[in-house]
Amino acid sequence: MIKFLPPYFFQGQKGLGQSLLPTPTPPVPPSVLGEATKSTPESNLKTDQQFSPTPTPTPTLQTSQPPSLRGVTQPPLAPGQDPVSFKIQIQDTSRGASSDLAFNFSQLTGPETLKGLEIRIPSGWDIVSGNSVADGDIVGNGNLTFILNGAPGQILVTIVNSQDIQGHKAHWKVIFGNLESPQVTLDSFIDGDLNSGHKWIIDRKFLFDIKPPITFDLKILAKYTKKPENPGEFVFEQVANFIEGTKKAFSKVVSIF
Repeated sequence: MIKFLPPYFFQGQKGLGQSLLPTPTPPVPPSVLGEATKSTPESNLKTDQQFSPTPTPTPTLQTSQPPSLRGVTQPPLAPGQDPVSFKIQIQDTSRGASSDLAFNFSQLTGPETLKGLEIRIPSGWDIVSGNSVADGDIVGNGNLTFILNGAPGQILVTIVNSQDIQGHKAHWKVIFGNLESPQVTLDSFIDGDLNSGHKWIIDRKFLFDIKPPITFDLKILAKYTKKPENPGEFVFEQVANFIEGTKKAFSKVVSIF
């Protein structure tokens, strides 16, 4: 099926004008250990990219509808339920053990359009410096599902290290689509240390007309992160920043034994 995007679909991002060929594999189901616990205002996310104000030609988008996404509609919310949530999964919660670190952002209904995420990793957890990882190494992966022009869509995500850290602890490129011919590449940055904690900032300057329900799964592979050596409760936070200028913050407590 060929979908025509509005002229503002992409601005200033890599992969402009290329066809999006979503991988036919089914979406990665988010596995979680709990729901978000609070929603509070937060400061704006950091931005590091520039974009051209000149309107670009309208590209075309070829999408498929994975069987699990066909007929997706905005589900009804339970009374008092927040349509936006943050979840986290740790494979092994024993102290010091190597484990993937997975995050899930979910938006069941609109009207907001997601612009960026800031994930705050608590002290005691460590992230490998980008200078100590080979350029181009895959440090994580993920999945994005959404509604585009009334039809459900899905695209796989790959997180790749860049040694061009630009003054940050790590520079990770978030690549949407095929690695050989990516549709979109976002620059994300990690700052912090073992004692103060880390911030992982993912932000974009382009717009695309995706609608809820949206799920965005991101996973850092075990070899690039390390859990605390001591047991305790650790608070992870996520700030979701929307195009419309609104934002929401969530927290999730993880217990290490």
